[in-house]
Amino acid sequence: DVWIPAGNTGMEPGKTSFFQALGVPTKIARGTIEITTDLKLVEAGNKVGPSEATLLNMMNISPFTYGLGIEQVYDQGQAFPADILDIGEEQLLGTLAKAITTIATISLAINFPTLPSVMHSVVNSYKNILAVAVETEISWPEIEDLKDRIANPEAYAA
Repeated sequence: DVWIPAGNTGMEPGKTSFFQALGVPTKIARGTIEITTDLKLVEAGNKVGPSEATLLNMMNISPFTYGLGIEQVYDQGQAFPADILDIGEEQLLGTLAKAITTIATISLAINFPTLPSVMHSVVNSYKNILAVAVETEISWPEIEDLKDRIANPEAYAA
């Protein structure tokens, strides 16, 4: 059903006869046309006439939608039911996470920095720097703490 809501239309009083011809209850208020009660303009299943369409257009009401429905999917000689396209958010996020993991893995393996792999590369590089610093005389405050933990593990046991 298509309803015309009660309220001020903002239209000038000269168009009152158009509303009356369609049976829309109106009054003039503050120099504009006001619809006094909600009105069912078109019932579901009925065709919209030219006058009703003009009124809906004048009031900027667009109650109709159009769309297409998929019955089957055809791919490489096979037909599938339409529900094969129903992909849930969990499945989509899982596939995306798997793709990002694959990109990070390949990027790390070939030593090619990408957004998913750069944090792993930074962490791995930092671990390598720590390993070199522990085995050599290179020193800074954080590495001194690490060297002390390695030399005296019992002092740090909980």
